[in-house]
Amino acid sequence: MRFLVLTVLCALSAVGAVEAGTGQDARWRQHAENVRIVRDNWGIAHVYGKSDGDAVFGMIYAQASDCSSIRAACGKAIAAARPGSRH
Repeated sequence: MRFLVLTVLCALSAVGAVEAGTGQDARWRQHAENVRIVRDNWGIAHVYGKSDGDAVFGMIYAQASDCSSIRAACGKAIAAARPGSRH
């Protein structure tokens, strides 16, 4: 539960950073260059960063990637389950 709360807080802080606007693209690129995400055989993301901030950035990126993959899979399943849909 504590991990979920921390993840949400990190995500909200990232949203706040987007709204701040100035110089964020360069800052994000710098974080991305300092992060390595490795997925194991089960798809678990192992995030390595040069600093804690880099690791948090990588964790949020991996979480967003997982969520978008799940949404895409659910959307395809719902579309296939609709009566009269062509899949």
